[in-house]
Amino acid sequence: MITERKYRILLWAVIVLAVTNLTTIGTLVWMRYRPDLPRDERPMYNQNTPRGGWFMNALELNDEQQASFQHHSRQFRENARQLAEEMNTLRQQMMQEMVAPTPDTVQLNKLSEQIGRNHARLKQMTWKYFSNLRSSCPSDQLPALENEFHRFMKHEGEGGRHGKNRRQHNRQPQNQ
Repeated sequence: MITERKYRILLWAVIVLAVTNLTTIGTLVWMRYRPDLPRDERPMYNQNTPRGGWFMNALELNDEQQASFQHHSRQFRENARQLAEEMNTLRQQMMQEMVAPTPDTVQLNKLSEQIGRNHARLKQMTWKYFSNLRSSCPSDQLPALENEFHRFMKHEGEGGRHGKNRRQHNRQPQNQ
């Protein structure tokens, strides 16, 4: 049975957690809609991938443009994800070869070259994606598209599913 003292402690813990949660939510909302910051300097959610609704909102796309954007975005994300997974596999193979007692330099060179080719393919996919989006925008939307895509490219690889939040370079190698 819960004593009165334990009940009070639990009650205060719940109150503190509720206040903390409300404060966090309030801070996020306030930072998102700060009127004193220019629009380009406000924090953006999902800013590292142009699939978010913020991208469509920033460009003020109409329904037809949104459908086109979503089609190209879905296609780009699917292809980029597959290529990124392949590159991760190649990096793992490369790491295994590098830490082998007698690394095979020919194999390491092949893996390095394949990673480079895949990275080049990813950049080609990126510019084609931009070109597809650009063809859907009238000239008055191009500055916003260029600005948002520039932000995407500037922060590419810094976060999200395949960025620094998922890097495992600090993990200890597993014994095999």
